[in-house]
Amino acid sequence: MDYYLFTARSITQAQRMAQALGQIGIRTGVQRLPVGLSTQGCSYGVRIETKWYERALSLVQSMGMGPSKIFRYGNQGYSEVTV
Repeated sequence: MDYYLFTARSITQAQRMAQALGQIGIRTGVQRLPVGLSTQGCSYGVRIETKWYERALSLVQSMGMGPSKIFRYGNQGYSEVTV
């Protein structure tokens, strides 16, 4: 299953993103980033279904919450998305 992973600088930022998205009906999951996706140690991300990507990105950006980076997960693993 393909999905997007919005990275956050802290667990708190990831939880706030997830909460804001949940309030508009977008289901998310907060998780630690897989090894190799972050150079800053223990970083967290918010998992977004592909169909909600544009709406979710628009919301978190309008609220000034980031994301720091965005990765897409597919058949070939993770790849960084340029915003």
